[in-house]
Amino acid sequence: MNIHLPTKLTIEEFYLWAQAQDDRCELVEGVPKLLPHVRLNHTLITNNIVHHILGQIDREKLIVANGDFAVQTGPKSLRYADVMVMPAGKDGKILSVDDAIVLFEVLSKSTMHDDFGAKRAEYQALDSLKAYVILAQDEPMIWLWQRDKDGNWRRDPEQISTGILALQAISVEIEVDELYRGVN
Repeated sequence: MNIHLPTKLTIEEFYLWAQAQDDRCELVEGVPKLLPHVRLNHTLITNNIVHHILGQIDREKLIVANGDFAVQTGPKSLRYADVMVMPAGKDGKILSVDDAIVLFEVLSKSTMHDDFGAKRAEYQALDSLKAYVILAQDEPMIWLWQRDKDGNWRRDPEQISTGILALQAISVEIEVDELYRGVN
């Protein structure tokens, strides 16, 4: 089945259009882009991320959102990271933020090129973002980009398959085994 997707939408027009859709989409430079259906491993990993972050952060200062809340990455772009950490104190009625501190994506075959490519570039252009984390879905493998002490992004990510994922910006450490608990 082919779905006709409109082009050149503003963010406000996208939200109105998206309310009438059965499938979820992101907005990329004014064009809706269908989001894939996820497998159980994907959901288990995102749940593990949220569980461990919530246990370590000050929830008066930081909040965690899952993949149904948008981050605005440009004047005509909204992305739905699998997990987002952002400052607390937001109006509960907003539909997106542009001040994410940490963003997580769990790889799917259909999104891999985007997570490592255009989406990474959009995320890392956010002034507020301190860390971007990509996790493989079927095996323990993590790619971590963090800003250095001067606020610059390292060109190549730290690759982690054992030990601890340490997120300096939010003072969170998570055992890799715990991120992949229940995944098979």
